[in-house]
Amino acid sequence: GFIRETRKGSACPAKALKKKLMSGDEYAAAALGEANGMLLAVWTGLFPAARAKTIRFREDLPYGEDSLWLCELLSQAGSVYYEPEPLYHYLIARAGNTATRVSLAKQEKVIRAAEAMAAVWKKNDGSAYHHVLKLLTDDEIEAARLAHAEGQKEAFIRHRKRARALATQISRYDDLDKKERLRRLLSAFSPILGVNAFYRMKGGRS
Repeated sequence: GFIRETRKGSACPAKALKKKLMSGDEYAAAALGEANGMLLAVWTGLFPAARAKTIRFREDLPYGEDSLWLCELLSQAGSVYYEPEPLYHYLIARAGNTATRVSLAKQEKVIRAAEAMAAVWKKNDGSAYHHVLKLLTDDEIEAARLAHAEGQKEAFIRHRKRARALATQISRYDDLDKKERLRRLLSAFSPILGVNAFYRMKGGRS
């Protein structure tokens, strides 16, 4: 576990997972679902050196390369032990932290990492893969929002189309709550697309 602290000084422990001993797929799914992805950073764990040295960081990914590395390691892991005690103190939004600057260009780089993570977990089609699809949908929604805000029409159409396709795909999995996914899409797109366009997107008739 770890403690998150903001620049304003408010600190809180990360939400603990429900299980301590689990498979790599179970841990990744729990990290993405219960802990909102924060437990997929390399600084949250200790790893067998022999196994860790066989996996390289993707040099072509400026964002998310650590989470991708951990996903590749977890996909090969027989078991994972999770310690809920906060053994790491993480300061959010320090001066110079790239997480404080948001743009479409950066978001598209984040999407590249999420797509690579989806490719890793697609091989076993387990719970982690379904949660990565959910993460990727959120990333595409955010990219569409940024593209609209920046006046980039073609990029907006492209990311909107991808978000629609992903939302349709993940809605097949009951454990990811189809109604909640559609509600979030409506919240993100209705000011931009209009209610009728969204209604058509989720399979209704306008």
